[in-house]
Amino acid sequence: MWSDLKTPTGVMAAFDKSEVENKVRAKSPLPMTLICDQIRTPDNLGATLRVAAAAGVERVILTRQCVDPWSTKVLRSAAGAHFLVPIQENVGWEAMKSVLPAYPHVVIADLASEEINRCSLSDRERKLMELESRGQDEGYTFNQPSDADVSVDLSYLDPELTAQYRQVPVNTSNYANFDLNPGCSHAVVIVGGETEGVSDAAYKLCHEFNGSRLYIPLQNNVNSLNVISATSIVMFRIQQALLASSPGTSTAA
Repeated sequence: MWSDLKTPTGVMAAFDKSEVENKVRAKSPLPMTLICDQIRTPDNLGATLRVAAAAGVERVILTRQCVDPWSTKVLRSAAGAHFLVPIQENVGWEAMKSVLPAYPHVVIADLASEEINRCSLSDRERKLMELESRGQDEGYTFNQPSDADVSVDLSYLDPELTAQYRQVPVNTSNYANFDLNPGCSHAVVIVGGETEGVSDAAYKLCHEFNGSRLYIPLQNNVNSLNVISATSIVMFRIQQALLASSPGTSTAA
């Protein structure tokens, strides 16, 4: 891979991409996974990978709508993160549950600064049950075909169904008040690109695991943060919560 810079650093390395993908392991990870969804800008994805590695994730999962993590701009802005944490590319939402740990706390990190409309717990449960019933009526199941390596949930491929999950309010709180759900020991954080945000399927996943949406209150008429700033704030807040729940865990390498 050749540099496209006029003034490169002068350092060159030759390696097989598959060797990196198969051998990289996080050195001192916390029980935390980052899902990057629809991040199409190379510099943003690279910087997000760097933040994820610094915050202590076990691995990073990229949906199919993300830019190529091995492009030159992503590699430069990631500053070596590719060699510090495993990166799993091109994961479809229909297969997402099969690659996640059991019973995680799913968190949507929102770039917007305000709370979304709330509804009562009973109304939310009723709406979610209606959507689940609709999926069953359509014949969607979560199964593992004999000729496939991972389980798939075809309901995630129904855009009308996933769009309705987005309309159901998610448990929402200020990022500073985050705490793991009872019984959960692993956090799965979902961040989206600045243009489109996270996909409708991300909200479906969040609802299915009784997850939460974190927002960051802003001042001075600023209405949103870029993906890197929001990811940094949320990831390190969740790092604090994980360390507090496991006092023996250290961030030291």
